[in-house]
Amino acid sequence: MAADAAGNDLSAIFIPASGKIAVAPFATAIPSVADGAKAKVTLASAFKALGLLTEDGGMEWTEEADGEAIELFQEGYSIPSGKAKVELKVKMAESSREKYELLRGIHYDENKHAVVDASGNPQRLVVWVEEIAKNGTVRRRACENASVSSLKEDKDERGKIKAIEVTFSFASAIGHAAGQYHEWFLTAAEVSAAGV
Repeated sequence: MAADAAGNDLSAIFIPASGKIAVAPFATAIPSVADGAKAKVTLASAFKALGLLTEDGGMEWTEEADGEAIELFQEGYSIPSGKAKVELKVKMAESSREKYELLRGIHYDENKHAVVDASGNPQRLVVWVEEIAKNGTVRRRACENASVSSLKEDKDERGKIKAIEVTFSFASAIGHAAGQYHEWFLTAAEVSAAGV
């Protein structure tokens, strides 16, 4: 479907249908720019999927300028300082020791015991996200310098999923020094052309 006379295109509306998120230790290689544009992407074995997300817990992105813009002599002109606050929130439906180890930076011993320091996980991570829309559009993002800034568990409610809301903070890195992450945005036709 093409845009109508008013320039509106219903087929361009991004209605989430599925997606996935995976994390890996810092310095794990992400797919190349060309590989990220393929129909199917194979991640390095170090990536671990966060698994199922709650129905309302899909990817929630926040991007905002963080820092004072550089004002110019001529009124009304400024240059962004280059700082930004980029966060990704997801609500995991799955709970396991392995996922807690990954996100908290802890280790359970042979007794299935760990001491949790809730002041934060100092480890840097690599994050890969893929979002698939009902119209076949695929958006992928990869950050090579991410951290877990918060974990929030849902209140226990009998018969309901106890989800874990994870907030990741994205920062610039050698692979994306001019920004906080890589992004691939492929239309359904481009995904089809790339091979299924």
